[in-house]
Amino acid sequence: MLTIADVNDRHHLGRETLLLPVTWSEDKWPVVANGYAQIEMTGPLPNFNGQIKKTIEQDDFDQDSLGLQWNTMREFIKDQYSLTARAGFLAIKASEATLDDLDRVSFIGRRQQDFICDVVVKLEFAPKNQYEEAGLTVFGDNHHHFDLFLTNVNGINKVILRKKVADLQSETISDITLASTVYFKIQATKDEYEFLYSPDHINYYNIGKTYSKHISSEVINSPFTGVYLGMYATSNGKHSDAIAYFDYFLYESKE
Repeated sequence: MLTIADVNDRHHLGRETLLLPVTWSEDKWPVVANGYAQIEMTGPLPNFNGQIKKTIEQDDFDQDSLGLQWNTMREFIKDQYSLTARAGFLAIKASEATLDDLDRVSFIGRRQQDFICDVVVKLEFAPKNQYEEAGLTVFGDNHHHFDLFLTNVNGINKVILRKKVADLQSETISDITLASTVYFKIQATKDEYEFLYSPDHINYYNIGKTYSKHISSEVINSPFTGVYLGMYATSNGKHSDAIAYFDYFLYESKE
């Protein structure tokens, strides 16, 4: 059966598969967990030593194709990304469509599987104007997402944190001027997302945080289920030849 894990009666992770004992009643109906609505069960797990292995997955984009953990939105966008244009990088061409649009946005992401986790990406990107942006997003749906990205502000590269919740939107601009290489980090807990960036993967700067409840299924009220953590590039409705190069994507469970 399918279930969810909630935080204060809200959930932002996707549905999970749950195995439960089933018996058959005298009139041939299946009875799950003795018929209790509140399910509790104990028992041994096969080949379980009492320790749950934490997930640490780093994709260096050195294969011929993307792994099965990666998804695009709505349709395939094979003409908008490449694993061969630059060896060891995922190249994503900026789309005119944005994360707000129900369109062929240049987005490649994976599910958030753990409440407490870190995500780190290394990005190489040279935006020429304020329309071109690329970065990392916490994505619920096109009306609810948090975007950490590199763009060009008045001729210099800046990191911006955009938080969009329904018809409300805010942006925070970094104090530091960046080159074309930047590291983005998102630290997730059950209640919050924290957003950081670094020019050298040594010194990280906090640009802001927000509550996970803003992107929960109960708030979003959409057919999407579960948060995505993904890479994207857009030119915000303008024609552009900009390409974002992602060197790696690290996902690490902290639970």
